[in-house]
Amino acid sequence: MPTYKTPNVYIEEISTFPPSVAEVSTAIPAFIGYTQKATKGNIDLTLKPTRISSLLDYETLFGGAEPANFALTLDSEEEIQPFTPLPVNFFMHYALRLFFDNGGGSCYIVSVGDYTTPATIDNFRTALDVLKKEDEPTLILLTDAVNLAEAEYNELCQAALAQCNLLKDRFVIFDVKNEENGVENFRQGIGQEYLKYGAAYYPYLQTSLQYFYTDDSVTVNGSTLLGDDSIKKEKTALYNKIKAELDKQRVVLPPSAAVAGAYAKTDRDRGVWKAPANVSLASVIAPTIKINN
Repeated sequence: MPTYKTPNVYIEEISTFPPSVAEVSTAIPAFIGYTQKATKGNIDLTLKPTRISSLLDYETLFGGAEPANFALTLDSEEEIQPFTPLPVNFFMHYALRLFFDNGGGSCYIVSVGDYTTPATIDNFRTALDVLKKEDEPTLILLTDAVNLAEAEYNELCQAALAQCNLLKDRFVIFDVKNEENGVENFRQGIGQEYLKYGAAYYPYLQTSLQYFYTDDSVTVNGSTLLGDDSIKKEKTALYNKIKAELDKQRVVLPPSAAVAGAYAKTDRDRGVWKAPANVSLASVIAPTIKINN
């Protein structure tokens, strides 16, 4: 109450409106994985949670995708034999594209190293520790950890769930390994503790995203496309034919990034009370495995 020092008539206006509540974003994911670089000017962003709002932000600070490797074989008539891309080692750049394509907004990136850094569980454990100090992220995605050995991946998943239980302000979106008995192995390996703080998604997705590759990441009959001048310089039609065939290939990705984008879009457009179920995914052609039960 104010202190009145002189006689007079004073009017006190009492607000009839309830106290306002500040709006808080509810689907802010943190992606953990390997990046081409991690710099902002002269500042090293490795193991420093960094907030971004667009794919351009990501590429400016963390670079692009690792060049995909292709091994092609030409027959005696120089026809390209059937082939499949070699497995992608690092998903981060593709995952961020899928996240933003599906309505994702602001998110955090925790780079655990560049593409030359050995993949170890310790890198991801350290990333989880530094992420614990950040208040804004509400979703954790262990993007590149799915390529760890099964026992290490399960251990890391348990550590992420334990952090969610400790802080009680975040949730984990898991990927199930893309292998035979992947679902059964994940169920057995994840344990029984804190499962309400996570959700696992399966199978991998056949996306409409093209692979990033360079001439020296493509081999034709054992020689790199860049190194074989006879193809690039003397057989332009064949070179263009090979490039066209490579451009038809589409990236296969774990589903967590697309799901995180769907979470964010649903929360923003419909509200947190609407479950992100029966949502069509953008830049996705089909699941790699048909689920019938």
